[in-house]
Amino acid sequence: MIPKQKKYTYLIVGAGIAGLSAVKKIRKLDIKSSILIITDEDRLPYKRTKINKSIAKGFEKEEFQLFDAKWYNENNVELCYTKAVRLTLAEKEMELSRQAKVTYGKLLLSQGSKPYIPKINGLDEQKTHAVHFAGQVEKLRNEVETKHKILIVGGSVEGLETANQFIKMGKEVTVVERNQNPLSRFFPSELAKQIVSDLHTDGVDYFDNFHLSELNRNAKGQYQLQSPKGMQEFDTVVVCAGTQPDIQLAKLAGIKTERGICVNEFMQTSDVHVFAAGDVAQHPDGSVTGLWHSAEYQGFCAGENMVAYGMAYQPVPQRLKTSLFGGFYFSANFSRSKELNVKTITEKQENLFREFYIKDGKVQGLVMANDKERDKLYQKAVAENWSVDEIHSKIPW
Repeated sequence: MIPKQKKYTYLIVGAGIAGLSAVKKIRKLDIKSSILIITDEDRLPYKRTKINKSIAKGFEKEEFQLFDAKWYNENNVELCYTKAVRLTLAEKEMELSRQAKVTYGKLLLSQGSKPYIPKINGLDEQKTHAVHFAGQVEKLRNEVETKHKILIVGGSVEGLETANQFIKMGKEVTVVERNQNPLSRFFPSELAKQIVSDLHTDGVDYFDNFHLSELNRNAKGQYQLQSPKGMQEFDTVVVCAGTQPDIQLAKLAGIKTERGICVNEFMQTSDVHVFAAGDVAQHPDGSVTGLWHSAEYQGFCAGENMVAYGMAYQPVPQRLKTSLFGGFYFSANFSRSKELNVKTITEKQENLFREFYIKDGKVQGLVMANDKERDKLYQKAVAENWSVDEIHSKIPW
């Protein structure tokens, strides 16, 4: 696909929530200038966090779209389904697939991250599945229709959500995880143990602190793994071992990169005309957030600074919510809170659980289980640093 113009005021590479949030902010401040979004996927921008949670039921191509086609037309935003292949900073030029080229006034790099595939002897990367993009999930669903035994490499939240989906499909599932208790990043030990207990009850073989270095093949072409359970055989391997920022385009152009694309507090890179936001951006403290709401706010901040420089990014609460094996779990600022000298308040009632992390009388973070109907109130409690009395008043048990 070829862009309609040769020059754009704003060029956005990547169509995740960071890029779309930047476009919304730009259009709020500048209703006339040209905007081009480059995406190498085959559909309207969508909510990525939905796709691996929908493996069992499947989904239509535009089911999780962030905006419909009419929105892009009404806001004079052009979408181009192609790949950005080379950035030349001196000419402010982006080369696209099929040798097309466009120039820009301001550029946002928001292409996010890509699945990390660990080096495992005997693993055919070309036949290995991931669940990061919609097209990957569609390909996986087609394959497992005739397969039964699934190995998932990676046992943090994404891996367990994926395992949950395969159990719903009646598959045999094994999860291996190299770290011990990977859920401890988001949940206290009591909740992490409950999740692991529930997945065992539902029939998942789960082995953490398991170093997978080699897979063999049998005569049928199945993968073989020597696990604590003995020799196991698998039809399909799915890798959920995390992601890594997609920095190649910026790195080759000479923009400063480390783990991610380095940005200042205004989401600006080492080139004054280029910004970065979302999973690809590395902040001045060295952090790469990799969470939906952080990417969303970074996009808003970058969009504003592309039009009128001066809005500093302020970190938002690190929030995660997930449904796993019959339970609902919510975590906000759990890791950050543990770095502070906080007071912990734990409350339980039947199958409900919540734990608050308090400093100077205010909530810094919390975790919750099985109070799904009020999850937005819990999110608000952290964002607004409610007191304990406010929590008991506004979210009573």
